[in-house]
Amino acid sequence: KADAEAARLAAEAEAKRKAEEQARLAALAPTAKVDEKAKQTAEAAACEKALQNSIAAGTINFEFGSAALSSSSTATLDKLVKAATACSRVAIRIEGHTDNAGAASLNLALSERRAQAVATYLTKAGVSAGQLEAKGFGDSRPLAPNTSAANRARNRRIQFTVR
Repeated sequence: KADAEAARLAAEAEAKRKAEEQARLAALAPTAKVDEKAKQTAEAAACEKALQNSIAAGTINFEFGSAALSSSSTATLDKLVKAATACSRVAIRIEGHTDNAGAASLNLALSERRAQAVATYLTKAGVSAGQLEAKGFGDSRPLAPNTSAANRARNRRIQFTVR
């Protein structure tokens, strides 16, 4: 837990440093339009990093073959609520992914339902529904080859993209 906390704090410090650097560079830009775009880009990057850190420090688990969130996910989901609430000016896409076990069409539908379950949890906890988009990718974007139980577990995940 201490290592995860240290990694989270280091990642947050790095995201803040990058955001400050983007803001500094934007201040040198000749127009306010470029400055605003750089600020938005830096804010989106910092928010995405905060969401990723929240997931890295815990887990989001679902009941087997289901979109029902496991109670073991509550702490991580609550961290995500705090991170998403702090990022109210950006759009957040919640992405569901599966391994390749089973039919591709069923995996796609399951990944969509799981992404929507996370979006629903965040919305019920106070994150603006208009800020969130749930998207399922099924088994189309694996992180690792689906050749072992460990790799299949890595491929079953929720990710966040911020725009």
